[in-house]
Amino acid sequence: MLARTGRQDERESTQVRRNWIFDPGKLQPGDVVLERGKRLRSKAIALADRGTYSHALLWLGNTDFIEAVGNGVRVISFQRVLVHHPKRWLLIRLVEDPGKAQKAAAVARNLAHKKYDLRGALSTKMGGRKTPDPTSLFCSQLVATAYAEAGYAIAPGKIAAQVTPADIENKSGMTSIPLPLVEVERGRKANRDESYKGTSMEREMQVSQEAFLAVQGHIDTLEDPATDGVNFPPGSLYDFLEVLSRQKRGVGTESEDLLLSELSRLNYFMLSVPTVIGARAEIESARAELLAPDISDAERHQILENLNTVAMSYRDTQQRYQQNGATCQRIYSYRRHQLWLKLAAMHFRNADGMSMLIELTTDTQHHQG
Repeated sequence: MLARTGRQDERESTQVRRNWIFDPGKLQPGDVVLERGKRLRSKAIALADRGTYSHALLWLGNTDFIEAVGNGVRVISFQRVLVHHPKRWLLIRLVEDPGKAQKAAAVARNLAHKKYDLRGALSTKMGGRKTPDPTSLFCSQLVATAYAEAGYAIAPGKIAAQVTPADIENKSGMTSIPLPLVEVERGRKANRDESYKGTSMEREMQVSQEAFLAVQGHIDTLEDPATDGVNFPPGSLYDFLEVLSRQKRGVGTESEDLLLSELSRLNYFMLSVPTVIGARAEIESARAELLAPDISDAERHQILENLNTVAMSYRDTQQRYQQNGATCQRIYSYRRHQLWLKLAAMHFRNADGMSMLIELTTDTQHHQG
């Protein structure tokens, strides 16, 4: 496909600005979204790639996308992914094998918080790198890696670290799907990087990256578990914990000591508390809007739809927290280190927070619907 011209961009900028977000109810886990940004860097990427798009996101399900950007691989709510020019976006789906798409979404979530690999992205066109960096990813590599681990090759004949947005667009064999967009009010922050700043998700990524940096020097003291699905050498805090949990008794204790100290210093075990408080405030705000005497039927319907979406997300998140808590409890039974008890307590506490939000959301829907 030909790249869009500067005149096209200029015409778009003179039109009345309208805003859309994706309708999460019409997306499926594993859906890939391609975007062509307006910045010079985005245009340069598309031009060098001989494609139409410069960035890739992957839909995890419920309310979240995952993408690799300058400060790392982040999970971001659909509400922060604002669309101004739908012609700059493409949605593709692995229609033939939704099971692999769902698995890719599950794999992708565990890739969160790795660093952004600018050098790797440049090397797809300039060469110079033969071995991928296990600690970092760029956007299209993130998508390709998730699908590769799910058993599907995004660009046959290429490793994930060589896959570009143009490969995803033209070689993946996925099906183009009409963009499921919902128009929203004007005035939202147009730049999702800006809207992401200061959020609990950003703080979690920062803490995760800092804690992993503190223990990276201990990787050579650990043994490769040689287990499918466990990355060695580990490239993130999640990977490190996976490897650590599979060490023989007595191996890795120093790493556990250091991690417990670092995560405590960084307040990692309490990171979700502000999130729960903020979510409760949003639900109560929605309740107040529903009680407003001048609310229209369309506005009421949209608020209830949004509540239904977040409730589904809370249930999914609650289940993950409960599973993670049970896993950490099991690991403690043979590792016998306080790190795993602290992690288990954190996950179970987070699950309780989700239960409270689910109850509040359900009550709001029942009484105001």
